[in-house]
Amino acid sequence: MPYTYRVSPEERLVYVSGEGEVELTESKETLLSIAAGSPSPTGFGLVFDLRNVTSTPYTETVHDIAAFLTEHFPSCPGMAIVVSGPDHYRLATTASLDIEEQGLPAGAFEDAIAAAGWLKSLISPIENV
Repeated sequence: MPYTYRVSPEERLVYVSGEGEVELTESKETLLSIAAGSPSPTGFGLVFDLRNVTSTPYTETVHDIAAFLTEHFPSCPGMAIVVSGPDHYRLATTASLDIEEQGLPAGAFEDAIAAAGWLKSLISPIENV
């Protein structure tokens, strides 16, 4: 499986990791699983760690997945895309700009710790009742 993910309720983040060759269909299936998962990721930030992905998508695919993300995660407080290498960074920047045009904060990063820190700064703490 090219994708794995884990939900971190205490951080209010969902960490998605990709590895090897990935395709658009697999990406969408993984995102749908996350959206339908328990606990629900509503209000959770998404961290996509794609540093171990070996395939390079076409720009059209990047636009498609960005639209899919904003459609299926409209209440997400933000998304961070972590990549390595200049080609993947350029595509991650394209995706983050597409996502931001739809009103969701997004950023491209080469450092996973910086990405998670930036995303955590956008998330409101859970109110204790």
